[in-house]
Amino acid sequence: DISSLVDFFSFSAWLFYGVTVSCLIIFRFTKKDVERPIKVPIVIPILFVLIAIYLVIGPIIESPQIELLYAFLFIIGGLLFYFPFVYFKLKIKGFEWLTTSVQLLCEVVPSPYEPES
Repeated sequence: DISSLVDFFSFSAWLFYGVTVSCLIIFRFTKKDVERPIKVPIVIPILFVLIAIYLVIGPIIESPQIELLYAFLFIIGGLLFYFPFVYFKLKIKGFEWLTTSVQLLCEVVPSPYEPES
């Protein structure tokens, strides 16, 4: 039902939000010399990560559902495609043709022209 769908989306979204803001905290301490266009007090990201952890762990503790495990495994499963194809730039014969065909079918091919300013 729609309630379960909202729960799974919320679980996934807050998992990604928490990981993203955690990276901000890590970069604050590991890359001190990088210029930041916006700098917030460190308390705000830490509080945000704690709330994200609560919103991810809370539903698991309150009413454990196997579907939450499926959602988590689906997200982790994306790493099986990310590392070989994006990180290591593995090329499979015929995959470029498939990608181009799907882009043309869905009309999502980027334009070769630069927009005028």
